[in-house]
Amino acid sequence: IFFENLGRVQKQAEHLDFTRNHLHHPNRLDDPEVLEKYEALTSRFARLQDLLEKPFRTVALLEIVEDKTKRFPDLLNYMEKLQIIPSAEEWLVMRRLRNIIAHEYWEDEQELIELLDSIYEKCGTLLLVVKNLVTYGESIKK
Repeated sequence: IFFENLGRVQKQAEHLDFTRNHLHHPNRLDDPEVLEKYEALTSRFARLQDLLEKPFRTVALLEIVEDKTKRFPDLLNYMEKLQIIPSAEEWLVMRRLRNIIAHEYWEDEQELIELLDSIYEKCGTLLLVVKNLVTYGESIKK
């Protein structure tokens, strides 16, 4: 099941990377095409974060620490220890960005531009996490 979930994660990472590579940092948000691309980016960013929880939990199960990682912060700390994520704190920052973009609406265009810039920047970290998870998967295949 780990490798099945990992396949889904990799596919979503490819979609996120594709969208990210076709964007530039916005300085205005009055172009519907730019807004559509950022909508795709934020959606894919959030979806990839959500998809990563299952493989993280499977890793904890494989490492026989499932009982110690039931709470999500403990799971993140363990993923950091395994060097799958750069830091639990950074993951929580990305999670906050995901929650903000999903639940807030902006009247201040500059504030939204700053949020989109932050998400754009954190996409690199998220893609690194996928790469690290793939490396972990390769190590347990042997």
